[in-house]
Amino acid sequence: MTVTYNLRFDDGQHWRVLAVEVEAFRERCLLRTPAVRPFTARISLCLWFDLLVLQERYGVTPEEILEPILHLERGEPASGVKPATRFRRPPLKGLWHKHWFSARFLAANMLAAMARGDPKAWLLEIVQEGETLTEDAIARIAERFTTRALEDRDAAKQLTGEWIVFLKRDGANHYLCLATHETGDQRVFDKIINVCSRDFPQIGAWIEEAAA
Repeated sequence: MTVTYNLRFDDGQHWRVLAVEVEAFRERCLLRTPAVRPFTARISLCLWFDLLVLQERYGVTPEEILEPILHLERGEPASGVKPATRFRRPPLKGLWHKHWFSARFLAANMLAAMARGDPKAWLLEIVQEGETLTEDAIARIAERFTTRALEDRDAAKQLTGEWIVFLKRDGANHYLCLATHETGDQRVFDKIINVCSRDFPQIGAWIEEAAA
C-alpha cells in the first residue's frame, strides 16, 4: 500500500507527499545536521513531513526546528526561548511542547513585548512631551521599540514561535509533530493518534500513561 502524508491549510491548499519522498527529505536533512541521526528513531515521520511543508511553503529551514530539538536532547541549556512546557489539559495532557523561533516571528514578539510593557514610558525615556524630535532621538526610539524590546523578551525567556510537540517516555523524548497556537488541541491530538501511530503504534496508550 502506498503511504502518503496529507495536510490541508485553512486557505484550501492541500499538500500530499509520498512517505518515500518524506524519507528522502529526512536523509538530506540528516546530512546537513548529522547530530540528529543518533536519535532519528524517536522522531516521527509526521514531524519530517511538517518540516518539509514549512520549508516549501514558508521558507523555514529544517535547521530552525532541528536546533531546538538538539537543545532538548542536551537538557535545555540556558537560552532566550521558553523552556519546554507540559500540556495540562486533555486531550494533550501528558504531552509536552517546545517553542521554536524563526525570524518570521519577529513582528509577533515585538507586538507582545509592547503589549506587556509600557510603550509610553519607553518613549519618555528618550524624549519628553513637546520636545522636538531629532534624527538621533528617532533612531533611539526605533532601537527601543525593536531591538531592545526583543532583548527584554529574550532576557525573560519569553521569545515565542510555534511548537514542537513531544512525549517524554523511558527517559527519552519522542518527537511527534509541529503545531501552532491556532491549530487547536483536538486537531493536534487527532493528528498524533492518526499519523504518528505509524511510527509509534502504542502512542495512544503512552499518552494515557503520561497523563495519569
